[in-house]
Amino acid sequence: QCIVAAVRRYFALCVCHYYDDYNVCEPAYSARHAQWVLRRVHEIIGFKLDVGKHVKATLASPFLGVITDLAQLHRGMVHVRVKPDRSVKLLALIHEIITANRLPKGACASLIGKLFFFCTSCFNKVGRAALESLESHRSSGNPTVTPPVLASLLFCAALLTYSKPRTIYVYRRMRHVLRVWTDAM
Repeated sequence: QCIVAAVRRYFALCVCHYYDDYNVCEPAYSARHAQWVLRRVHEIIGFKLDVGKHVKATLASPFLGVITDLAQLHRGMVHVRVKPDRSVKLLALIHEIITANRLPKGACASLIGKLFFFCTSCFNKVGRAALESLESHRSSGNPTVTPPVLASLLFCAALLTYSKPRTIYVYRRMRHVLRVWTDAM
């Protein structure tokens, strides 16, 4: 958190992180320099980033199994989708859990992390409710898959299987307006 805050403030980098993974989202003319600055700041304070995890800046950048595609940014659109191999791995993991009817605490925590990033990146907040039963399951310590956990796993599998890439409209005027009136008091 501290490093991200520092490079944002002192170097005006557009960067985010998830634990020890970083994503630099800069224009093409400054992306490579921004990655260099982030790496150099780590070196200066004594932390070396794993060179094997470095991904060269591109318009369609993968980050934790999710691709953020900026190719249409000039038209005011950003497309976000799950990497196909990530989707296949998550579906296989879900299938394995359902088949074994077991989801131990550690495996559950790992699955929650993977599904949370996928759900929030690709679908905004859709899917977060399904993760609540997984969180309760993790806290309980019971390794047996319960009906609510099974429902959550099937929901996430359906999201992975049938969902389309998310389009984020950058300019407000391009967004569709939804107005909801209620008589709630």
